[in-house]
Amino acid sequence: MAVRTNLVLNPSFEDGATAPTPPADWLVEANSSTGFFWEDNSSRHQTVANSSTRSLRLNNSSAAANALYTTLSLAAGTYTVSVWAQVLASTTNAALMVRTHSGGSASAGTLWGEQHWTSPNNVWTRKSITFTLTATTSIDVFLGLGIGTGGTSAGSVRFDEVLLEAGSTLNDYFDGGFTATSSVTYSWNGTANNSTSKADDGSVVTPPPVVNNGWALVESNSAATTFATNGALDSTKFYTKTGFNGTNGDGTYYADRTYVQGGQVIVMPDQDHIGGFDSRHRPLTYGKWDVYMKLTPVVGYKCVIFLWPDSEAWTDGEWDFVECTDSTGATFQIFFHLPGNPTNNSKQTRVTQNITGAFNKFTIEKLPTSVTVKVNDLQVYQVTDTAWVGTTPCHLVVQTDVGMPDGANGVSVRAGYPANTNPRFQVAISQIDIWVPATVSANAPLSASDQGSSSDSGVLGTTRATLFSSDDDGASTDHAQLLVPRSLLAATERGQAIDVASLSVNGSTPSTMLIGYDEGTSLDFGRLAGSSQYLNANDRGRSLDTATLQTAVDLSVRPVVGSVAEEIYESLSPISTDDPNNGWALLRLISAIADPTMQWTNDLVRDTDAGTGWSTIMDLDQAPADVLPWLAQFVGVDTSDDLDVESQRLRIRETAGFQRGTRSSVEGAARQYLSGSRTVLVSERDTSPYHLTVTTFAAETPEPSKVGAALEAAKPAGLVLEFVVSSGASYGALKATGLTYRQLQALYSTPKVMKLAVLV
Repeated sequence: MAVRTNLVLNPSFEDGATAPTPPADWLVEANSSTGFFWEDNSSRHQTVANSSTRSLRLNNSSAAANALYTTLSLAAGTYTVSVWAQVLASTTNAALMVRTHSGGSASAGTLWGEQHWTSPNNVWTRKSITFTLTATTSIDVFLGLGIGTGGTSAGSVRFDEVLLEAGSTLNDYFDGGFTATSSVTYSWNGTANNSTSKADDGSVVTPPPVVNNGWALVESNSAATTFATNGALDSTKFYTKTGFNGTNGDGTYYADRTYVQGGQVIVMPDQDHIGGFDSRHRPLTYGKWDVYMKLTPVVGYKCVIFLWPDSEAWTDGEWDFVECTDSTGATFQIFFHLPGNPTNNSKQTRVTQNITGAFNKFTIEKLPTSVTVKVNDLQVYQVTDTAWVGTTPCHLVVQTDVGMPDGANGVSVRAGYPANTNPRFQVAISQIDIWVPATVSANAPLSASDQGSSSDSGVLGTTRATLFSSDDDGASTDHAQLLVPRSLLAATERGQAIDVASLSVNGSTPSTMLIGYDEGTSLDFGRLAGSSQYLNANDRGRSLDTATLQTAVDLSVRPVVGSVAEEIYESLSPISTDDPNNGWALLRLISAIADPTMQWTNDLVRDTDAGTGWSTIMDLDQAPADVLPWLAQFVGVDTSDDLDVESQRLRIRETAGFQRGTRSSVEGAARQYLSGSRTVLVSERDTSPYHLTVTTFAAETPEPSKVGAALEAAKPAGLVLEFVVSSGASYGALKATGLTYRQLQALYSTPKVMKLAVLV
């Protein structure tokens, strides 16, 4: 049997409600007519263990409809509901019905089944309905007189002991009020007569694998597999904590405090000798971890089940999905620690759930968009802020902590410390399942950390994986392959090494990065042939490391090519009919030949809306950057490699060349190295016929030395040119005074700068 659960919250109507108030968790059916109800001081006693004394009584004084209902939200699956009824005189239609919730109406919503009692015999009899839901659904269970296909009815009926269980088997009724026997324990999962209830015979039964929501099972540990043999944990799947202190330095981990016994993993502290274990299944950045656990709580101890970064760095986050700080075992807490700032654990909650006596299923689901915690497949907490999800691979950890006199880890010191308690604190785990999403997320990183002498291999084949990272701190041979699209390359070498890196993406510059850091004596090789990827490798030891990225191209998508390639391809239409079925091989070949060179020339010579063919190359504003040095020679100008494209155009238009010595060429020589409004003020013959002063504003002159050199090259021969960079107001502020450009030129000589600044 293991654990059975009755999903009805008040199944035997024992809360003592008095009409017209319905029993707790039950409501009056929306269309009930002249009938009435009450809790009757009579009940159907199935066994002496059932101490209930009440039942639900429904009466109709005339042919009418009268019913009560309870609403439940059920996950996809098969369920069986049953109830005992005692049909009294004059009754022709007592009924049990199940419908999709629709305002509490027994005549609306999808009908999942109904049963009827039509013969009054004053005898308790039982009827049931088995139904299957294909998705999570809110359903109403109706108990009524004169409802459903049997029509209205006068008379009276008692209902008692409503049982709703997952599965198609009709089992004996129970609720949390039953008296425990030598083999079965009964309990409420919350408030008595106002919560679900369970019956537990203490046996360990491996639950069937759950396959839904796109999860794929990658590892299962239970009495049938990993936990089959008493003794130490399977070292290929787990390793036990040993030789270091617990949280806040309280207690010390010993391997012998964790062991397998009777198909379960037992973690039992011995005074301040504590225990725990880590899963070796890694790396998993995103996944689902199921842990079936029960607890024997004792003041002064706690159990924590959490996800911990493979990097062993707390700064990468921590997700505690079961933290048992309640020494009664009636509640537990959830704490998430923010990646990058793990002292921030503001994402937290306390869950009311009895975790003693019976195994409960605790689940954490970690996806790029959320982290979700469930108990027995019901969601109890979720965080959708992606800052709390983390992008570092992590693994499952189960550990215990002990309360010490300082109380630093949030656990009170136990009485009589350090002596053991009776009963002993114990964590029991019957099953651990690990799942991965059926489809790798678009943001899933691949990461590996190597701190020993080993040979490691990892392969990730996916449409778009964003990160490959590898840290190597030991003597090893490591290989990782990522089958993905486009990247960039950067490499830094800090040691004696031979480093090779190549990048090929159809002859074009890609969009992400390959970085390699080598701080030791090693032979390192990295190759990228793809798109949209990031490869990061840190090597601090003597090793041979190889990383390869290859393109995963969707050959069914027609590539985008230039107009020349399209014209050539169109002219070859007689032989291109089967090209889409061959991954567009012909079109790709033509593009590789035509696009790099022929397309550039074609863009220059063809007519466009902007002008006739060849006109672009002679238009200073439209000419391609590659053409500017050729175009500059027509006006006697040499271009400068330290100027951007727009400044090159300004240099050709306004400076040097055949215009040398003119006022405009002097102004233009300065403007090419200015920014902002590029304002130049020229005062000619200001101290003599052979002297001129050129003034620019400091806010627009980032490199005065280049401006000065350009002015010397552009000034007329035999003249003295004085270059001044003013720290006064900008041209925009001066213009606001209303002065004309020539008035500004006249005023803005060196002796008048301060006067003008005051004027402004």
